[in-house]
Amino acid sequence: MKKIFIIFTLFSLFSCQQHSSNEAVLQNRIDSLESKLANTYKPGFGEFMGYVQAHHAKLWYAGENANWKLANFEMDEIRETIDNISYKPDLLIVDP
Repeated sequence: MKKIFIIFTLFSLFSCQQHSSNEAVLQNRIDSLESKLANTYKPGFGEFMGYVQAHHAKLWYAGENANWKLANFEMDEIRETIDNISYKPDLLIVDP
């Protein structure tokens, strides 16, 4: 019985050491991915307004041709784009 307890204890200690090394590797990977994410392209206010302009033009054509399904879709796309702008308040800051 003592042998089983000693083997179980050694196994537990070995498992704990391996977990901490995996934890360090995973933390390094998380840090690397966060660094890459911080340096990725983030669309500015101009890109969002370009999307609004394109959808607005399609909305006008849909209205001219009485295509109300397309008009509703384009309205939803414009709302989504405006919502995306409102979630990024740093885009609305104008440098003097």
